Amino acid sequence: MPRLLPVFLSALALAFVLMPLTHASAAEKEFSDAGVKWKLPDGWSFSPVSGAEKGAGFFAKVECSSASVEVWAYAKATDGLDLAQRAAELKQAGAEGMGSVQKTKVLDTTLSGVKGKVVVQRIQADGGTPGHFRKYVMVSDGKFYQLLMRCWHDAHTSVGDEINAVRQGFRLLKGAGGEDAKETLTEVDAAADKGDAEDGAKEGGSASDEEDDGWPKNGPKKEGRKVSMLNHNFSWDLPEASKFEWTRATSNVKNKTGNFMSAMARVKRKKKEYEKNTPDNNVAQMDVILLNTNPGFKPVNWIKQGHAKDYVVKQLGALTEVAGSTNKDSVKFGNHRASFVKLTGTFKGKKRVVMVFVVMLRGQAYFISAIVQGHTDAYKQMAPLVGKAIRGITFPETDEPVRGPLLGMIPDYAWIRGKDAKKEKTITGPGFQFRKPKTLAQVNIRDSMNRDVRFVGEARSADGKAYFYYEIRTFKLNQPNTPNPKEETFVEKRAQDWEAGAGKEAYLGGKKLKFKKSSYGKAKGLSYEFTGHLGDEPVMEEGWVVKHKSTLLWIKHQFIGADAEKLLGRLAKDCKKAVKFGR
Repeated sequence: MPRLLPVFLSALALAFVLMPLTHASAAEKEFSDAGVKWKLPDGWSFSPVSGAEKGAGFFAKVECSSASVEVWAYAKATDGLDLAQRAAELKQAGAEGMGSVQKTKVLDTTLSGVKGKVVVQRIQADGGTPGHFRKYVMVSDGKFYQLLMRCWHDAHTSVGDEINAVRQGFRLLKGAGGEDAKETLTEVDAAADKGDAEDGAKEGGSASDEEDDGWPKNGPKKEGRKVSMLNHNFSWDLPEASKFEWTRATSNVKNKTGNFMSAMARVKRKKKEYEKNTPDNNVAQMDVILLNTNPGFKPVNWIKQGHAKDYVVKQLGALTEVAGSTNKDSVKFGNHRASFVKLTGTFKGKKRVVMVFVVMLRGQAYFISAIVQGHTDAYKQMAPLVGKAIRGITFPETDEPVRGPLLGMIPDYAWIRGKDAKKEKTITGPGFQFRKPKTLAQVNIRDSMNRDVRFVGEARSADGKAYFYYEIRTFKLNQPNTPNPKEETFVEKRAQDWEAGAGKEAYLGGKKLKFKKSSYGKAKGLSYEFTGHLGDEPVMEEGWVVKHKSTLLWIKHQFIGADAEKLLGRLAKDCKKAVKFGR
């Protein structure tokens, strides 16, 4: 599975505020695998780190005995991200599903004497409890090192000196700098709201990234109880009678992946409806997460092969133990259908039920989760509320186009990537001129490593069930000290790529490769035809390797879908007629 946004415990943690615990006095510990030693002030102690937390990159956790403060230490490879990008991710992670972000600042700081960033956020839990989150991050030796602090009530001021000491006691075994300076810890308190720029000038922030109601300005579009992300083909209208309320949203709806929005329902139980020392309410939290997936990703297989359990336990940290699971291949989901899994178990000793609905549509994977926790009948009471909320989910473009191409220049996802599909356009290259027909969308290939590629286009049928791919490559002949390539060489290489690179389901049409003399317009050479499959869809590629004067051209037509040749064959013929040789 791909990497999710770095969060404290998970992007789906429920809003349960921890009360102060009793621990021993000062402690010091060395974490050799992480390359860190950590000395704590009196009244602070180390706590166990769960398997899910370790899997996410956390190697240590400390707690305060006199105030509601928890701190997690993280160390993991940067995976190509820089410091600013990581700080942006930490900012976007927000309240981690534990409430709503009231205000945020991103400031320069140090951690273990190394220059870094700190994301400071004022939080309000859904029950009204105020919180102060501090997310420190710096880079050393190709790793991100982070301290992620949760302070509830006024702990950031009542034990502020101790919090500073906790940060100052965090030191790298190698590469540490000077002592970290003390911080005020009050950068986003309520008194600082008026006229206080969010993020600060150094980060290029504006006066505020939120509307008056706390909804992100650059987040999903919100109209009443309806939230829309048309660029992600998704909208969700919470019914007026629904118990669910919006709790958070991404600050940048243009992001391709991440936790985009959360909604929570809380049902207060009447006295005598619950046993002593058990929760007095039932809670359900729903999150919408978009992830990158492999081209052949199928939600049904993902669930049946056990990946869903791993995702919920390790990636989301939503369960620490799983007692049982049920799944369904296809269930009604808004105006579409989804694969479904329900996992029952515990999280830190408390019973939970986690439901995950997975939709794969137009090349995008949607993971909509619902976490239910509370009284012994929480699932029985909250599941119908989850079902009612789901009815308001809409995928505006419900037609699921066939993916493509197979062994082409662009990723085989179903997003419509081309441009100028409604107008003709002239493309010129060495030895040819191509008049792009209408309905053929031109795909950007400027960043392609294959400099011989001159044009790539694609099209789909009106119902999205058939796909056509078009490509032109050229090679100069008669170059000094360079032997002229033979047409047979290109066809043989393509046959090898087709057999080896198209996957186990692909095959070469016919038992023996045969060359066929042919022409493309006035240019003469060889043609070939290969067949195969892309998932469940049949694929046919016809290609021509032809010569015109000092230029060799390689042109491909690729059809994907049961009726692709029938539905898009006319466009292929128009493309063939649109090529003129010589300039």
